[in-house]
Amino acid sequence: MASAPTIFISAWRNPSVRYLLYSDVFQVLKDSGARLVIFLRDEDLGHFAPRLEAGNVLCRPVYMAQALAQLKGTRLGRWLLLANTRLSGTDGSQRNLTAEARIYLHDYNFRGGWRAQLIDNAAIALGRLASQSRALRRGLVALQDRLFPGRFYDPYFQEFQPRLLVTSSVGYSIDPFFMRAAHRHHCPVAAIVHSWDNPTAKGFRAARPDAVIAWNHQMAQELAVYQDIDPGIISVEGVAHWDYYFDGSLRPRPRPEFLASLGLAPQRRLIFYGSSAPKNFPHTFDALEWLAKGLAENRFAEPAQLLVRLHPAYFVSKGQGRVLEAYQGRIEALERDYGGLVRFAHPSIESLAGGLDMPKADMLELAETLGHADVLLTEYSTLMIEAAILDRPVINVSLFQYRDTARPAKFFETYTHLQPVLESGACRNAYSFDQLQEMLGGYLRDPALDRANRARLVDKMIPVNRGRAGRAVGQRLLDLAGVAQKV
Repeated sequence: MASAPTIFISAWRNPSVRYLLYSDVFQVLKDSGARLVIFLRDEDLGHFAPRLEAGNVLCRPVYMAQALAQLKGTRLGRWLLLANTRLSGTDGSQRNLTAEARIYLHDYNFRGGWRAQLIDNAAIALGRLASQSRALRRGLVALQDRLFPGRFYDPYFQEFQPRLLVTSSVGYSIDPFFMRAAHRHHCPVAAIVHSWDNPTAKGFRAARPDAVIAWNHQMAQELAVYQDIDPGIISVEGVAHWDYYFDGSLRPRPRPEFLASLGLAPQRRLIFYGSSAPKNFPHTFDALEWLAKGLAENRFAEPAQLLVRLHPAYFVSKGQGRVLEAYQGRIEALERDYGGLVRFAHPSIESLAGGLDMPKADMLELAETLGHADVLLTEYSTLMIEAAILDRPVINVSLFQYRDTARPAKFFETYTHLQPVLESGACRNAYSFDQLQEMLGGYLRDPALDRANRARLVDKMIPVNRGRAGRAVGQRLLDLAGVAQKV
């Protein structure tokens, strides 16, 4: 085992575990015989290590406290972080409006004194200036390389001498410290983009990857334009954690059995509400209560019922409990007061000290629910794409305000990563309760509405390796590490 080539996998994010370790990516790497060292949040190591460690797989702490101390624990670190998260590359014709939305949020929520405001404004001004200058962006990356080299990761490289470091970002949050250590030890870095919004919503990278793996050509273009990444090092390999939609492994129960398991009626249409995080949509429960009343009054063209799945952010620990506890009374009232017309199906996830464990079983449960739904209601989430895969009508519930600011919820539509979905016509957006009622009625009467648009969206977002993206990503990583795949 000591002579086996080693691959480092930094998977400390909850979605990284899901994307890299609960898909065929991990299985391909594991089957190659290479030694895999997985880096996880220190406080969650005791949960994941017994589930992952076996044979050629080891788990180690990612040194979260040390990394965060450099990222946010110094004034200079925080200042540079603010500049990075408010800037974006450009090619002159394309502009990342998500960066401007982040500036608006910062300004709206700022509560410091005039000195702090001057300091923050200087960071934002630097970000805006760097957005217009590729040379300045390169200079900022080089400056951070020198100031924050991530030397606390050096012992890992000295001990294992890896051939490749795999990260789940192109260089934001704590990943740049690990990436800089890798380059110092002549270890190439492969960055996997695990979420559709990451190239545009997380700010500008603070380190340099040597290879990048994208979902689709749209994402590859975003990486090239907004992250200054050479198109020659970007490969498009598909969406690894959605392979089950295409490979035949998704085996949903018959609809009557599925509905009966939730206490729902087989003769009623099913409206599925998949929420976003409460910080983005703090009034989701106001919409749910309006929907419940409408169902009781038969306002939606066809007799229907509502199944609600809350975003995983509701289940994160906060203070002495979970975020969900603040909403528990309203959940119980909805289920109690509407005669079985409303049910909540919580994700099958486990709350951990540092985050969440979101196993593949939970993803399959979500896919089964989408498959049995007649209409999906969501809040600009990736569920829009998953519903399109299954040819399910989608309505974005764009009510109330954008994050409780002065702007309406439709301000989310300025986000760059949403543009391909919104432009496709695969979903409809309800900006009032009247519009929501009308759209629900239309889709319940004719679920084939916008079918062609949904198909075009799937072609755009998942153009390659349907059903085998995990294996394609895994093989790409083995090629980058110079490790032959076992036959």
